[in-house]
Amino acid sequence: MKLSGRISSTILFVLVIGIVGTVLYTTRTPKASVQEIPALVTNETEHLQVVSSTIEAGKLVLVVKNTGDQPIIGYHFDWKAKEGLSGDLTNSNALAPGSRLIIAIPLNQLERDATTGLYKLNIAMAIFEDGNAEGNWTHAQNYRDKIAGATLAAPQIQAKVDRVSPLSITTVEALNSDLQKLTPPQKLGKWQTIGYEGAVIRARSKAEDMLRRQQSPDKVEKGIIELRKSMERQAAFGRNIVEGRKSQ
Repeated sequence: MKLSGRISSTILFVLVIGIVGTVLYTTRTPKASVQEIPALVTNETEHLQVVSSTIEAGKLVLVVKNTGDQPIIGYHFDWKAKEGLSGDLTNSNALAPGSRLIIAIPLNQLERDATTGLYKLNIAMAIFEDGNAEGNWTHAQNYRDKIAGATLAAPQIQAKVDRVSPLSITTVEALNSDLQKLTPPQKLGKWQTIGYEGAVIRARSKAEDMLRRQQSPDKVEKGIIELRKSMERQAAFGRNIVEGRKSQ
């Protein structure tokens, strides 16, 4: 009987150890998919700073912070891809002072440093709500041209929107085709044209959304108001770009 008791105790002990080991393995496994790896980040700006960098699901995930006192409305990151990454925050919430932004970049788009093996990334430019910019002058000027182009499109889009009535399905249906007819002036440069066409594309997307809501006049009216406000913001950013000090 004593021998049987000892065997049972031994078996129980082994089972408990096995269960504990399984729990520890299970709870630790997810951490292996998130690695704290500091990328080799160079930064040409003063106020768009990296808070952390991790590797998650084949992507470099950066958390960046606006450490300045002006909202950031756009940025540019350089890597091996020809254009890198341009972020346009004029049509969403600008990155307010003290706020953070998460950016995920596929690792296969990044180069690795030959010595350290770390992924390389350059924060090339940040542009602020007041029209000022930091970093690479070429990227900043391209972004300004882009906003200038979008600003040129804003009053033309607004004129089309003013014809829409939330109580008339016909006017809602006509908005998309009216917007499609808008074309940038031939005198515009590359980035101004990109900005103009981008503003029209965004307006058409909102028009299509209104079509999907056409059975609800209240929702259509909400879409019209949102589009008008978007054009007003775009015009304001354009004025800031023109009147800003345009510093690097």
